[in-house]
Amino acid sequence: MTRRHLTGLIILLLAVFCLLLGLTACGSREEPAKESQTQEPKTTASEVTLACGFDPIVLDDWKIEVNGFSFTDRIVLSDIISYEAKDSEIYAVISLRITNDAAVERIFLPVFDISGDHYLRAEFLTDGRTSPYAVMTGYEKTVCSAAFRAGECRDGTLVYVLNKGTETGSQSLQLVFNEISDLDIKEASEKVQESIRVTFR
Repeated sequence: MTRRHLTGLIILLLAVFCLLLGLTACGSREEPAKESQTQEPKTTASEVTLACGFDPIVLDDWKIEVNGFSFTDRIVLSDIISYEAKDSEIYAVISLRITNDAAVERIFLPVFDISGDHYLRAEFLTDGRTSPYAVMTGYEKTVCSAAFRAGECRDGTLVYVLNKGTETGSQSLQLVFNEISDLDIKEASEKVQESIRVTFR
């Protein structure tokens, strides 16, 4: 082997050795720690529950049991649909169990009734002032204007819109059921036969 060939072989071996060192260094190089990507928790509705336990209400062949009362700023209909209260408002949610003790199908809390039969109206009073009912399209739990077969019993809710801060305030809170009869179409007037108040605070 000539000196030239020997020099070339040494250079080749050195090149291979350097290459192997480079590969080893690359394989042992530690990756910088990745910052943990934490997702912000989903916003949950602020809720305040008032303790309540009332005797069943019997009015115009309706049996009404008030089982719960709470405040929330969010009503969830499904995984993709919900109602959010405005910043200045909060929802009052009243849980009820309704039984139609009449022998015929009837509407509970109809929006309007011209049948001439007795029916019920409900209003929520905050310090004596009427709070609006929350109309929520697609909300299956509502019992307002729901049809009940004779003898049917069903759980549901009524939702009203109150001013933010009421949940921690001292205002009086009342749900009033009025039995209405003798609707006069010409005068558009109704007569209240009987009223029952449920006082939450």
